[in-house]
Amino acid sequence: MPICWHNEWRIEMHNFTSLAELHQWLHTHHIDITTWGCNGTKTVEHLWVELQRGESELFDNPPRRVVRVAELWIRRDDQLLFEVAQTLDDRSVRSALRPPSEKLLRGESPLQATLRCLHEELEMAPSSALAFPEPIACWVCEMDSRSYPGLPAYYTFYRMPVEAPLLGSGPFTTAESSHHPGEPVRRHHWAWRPVSDYRPCGHVTSSSDLRRDYMITINIRPLPNADFARLTEIDLSEHITQVYRMVDGQLEAEVHDWHRPRGDEAFWREHIAEWRQTLKPDLWLGAYDGERLAGLASLRYELAPGLAQLTTLHVSQPYRRRGVARQLVQTVADLARQHGAQALYVSAIPSQSAVNFYLSQGFRPTSEPNPAMFALEPEDIHMMRTLTDTA
Repeated sequence: MPICWHNEWRIEMHNFTSLAELHQWLHTHHIDITTWGCNGTKTVEHLWVELQRGESELFDNPPRRVVRVAELWIRRDDQLLFEVAQTLDDRSVRSALRPPSEKLLRGESPLQATLRCLHEELEMAPSSALAFPEPIACWVCEMDSRSYPGLPAYYTFYRMPVEAPLLGSGPFTTAESSHHPGEPVRRHHWAWRPVSDYRPCGHVTSSSDLRRDYMITINIRPLPNADFARLTEIDLSEHITQVYRMVDGQLEAEVHDWHRPRGDEAFWREHIAEWRQTLKPDLWLGAYDGERLAGLASLRYELAPGLAQLTTLHVSQPYRRRGVARQLVQTVADLARQHGAQALYVSAIPSQSAVNFYLSQGFRPTSEPNPAMFALEPEDIHMMRTLTDTA
């Protein structure tokens, strides 16, 4: 049964009273909106309408857009009903591969959203189908939103079983009966496909942008000494094209071209020894997908009075952008808080991806870096996150 991480969202959602306030929130959290409204993405105005309708919520520290979705599981033997394409306002056709789905409105139950989906997308009367009242599965996926690039999206999915004996056995098309501003879909195209075609938390977005985010359950636990020999399972490879520099207290991006290698046994042996001597971590944590080592983090309980340090954070290339780094950081923050820390320090490599990730997790560049850490890593971006909240 997939895990629903609702307990991580204990900060009250942010309520906006104006579009200008939403603009300010995005700016404060370093969300770049310059590409919004281009190439099929939505605008800030669309996000404003979505928030007013209660289809999503924005949370602070880290900034994130939270969406709840009822996913209808309409099955016949080994066949599942999929939406295979959508006709848009401009008459173009966008490919898809997902079961019927509907966003939950604020205060709405998964069952209510399921009934709405049957009516609005499948043109079915409630009496012509049997929707089970409770989901048979629930999971959360973290993914990059194609609608709002750069704004982390957390989706909670509820799998809702539905019996619909009146649906035909062949492909069919329905009209979208509920058309709201910012929603370009006019018609839905349906077909029965093998259940094995289903992929949780992902779908074909277009023929040129095929991306699937697979649901995984990660177990964070102390790294035993024996597993230090397995660190080569973590693929560090990365192509870095942009880095940040601190200029007059502000982050400034500059072009950079560097391929980070995977990291062999000699690399890990050398760096573990160096980190133990210079960073002095008290605890090493492993992120495990089953028995496979997917990531590594380490924690120093006291870099300075009241200040803990995230000393290392590495996630294997196949597991990036799937929530593993976020879970490691949250575990480190929780442990640091339990040991009395009021803030968490990190010396981040200056790559755009690393710095943007830490910004999304509530870290901010500090004007007073730790002298020892700055002397050790002067090119890094030195950042801090307060731990007085419960995020």
